[in-house]
Amino acid sequence: MKHLHRFVRRAAAFVLAAAAPVVRILYMHIVHYPLADIDLRMSSYVLEIVKILLPFFTFVISAYAVTAIMDGETKFKELLLCCACALTPYTFLTLPLAGLSHILTGNSAGLYSTLQTIILVWVLLLLFHAVRISNQFSFKKTLAVVLISLLVMLLIWILGFLILVLWNQVVLLFSGLLTELGI
Repeated sequence: MKHLHRFVRRAAAFVLAAAAPVVRILYMHIVHYPLADIDLRMSSYVLEIVKILLPFFTFVISAYAVTAIMDGETKFKELLLCCACALTPYTFLTLPLAGLSHILTGNSAGLYSTLQTIILVWVLLLLFHAVRISNQFSFKKTLAVVLISLLVMLLIWILGFLILVLWNQVVLLFSGLLTELGI
């Protein structure tokens, strides 16, 4: 990835990242009902897309920010592409797993959830490896960078939540003011 980044466009990373929520939505429709983790009647496609893309992009942004401070060698485009490629086990194995759910019974829920956990752990290990290889860090330094990146992600989310709450209060203030003035 590091040597091929000149030939690969950012669009490839966005396509790989966008494939994950598409697979999630297809999975929600394909998985056998007893093994489904969500009720389609109670689900929202927008929420499912946000649940996948928000953590992904905030991790990439925070990991890049932390690695830039800690003498990392990667460029944002390289890290984005490496992290997007780390999502490929989820993208390629989730739909076959959903098909497998039609063969398994409700008693095999433990096996099914174990397979889902293996896919998730594989993606997380690939994300860790992407940060390590793209920056040529040692294991300990990569672990520190990833933990700090997770903390930065949390701070970004808290800041975003505070901005949303503050914006809501500003809107309520002005709507109340306009109501009081009779406009």
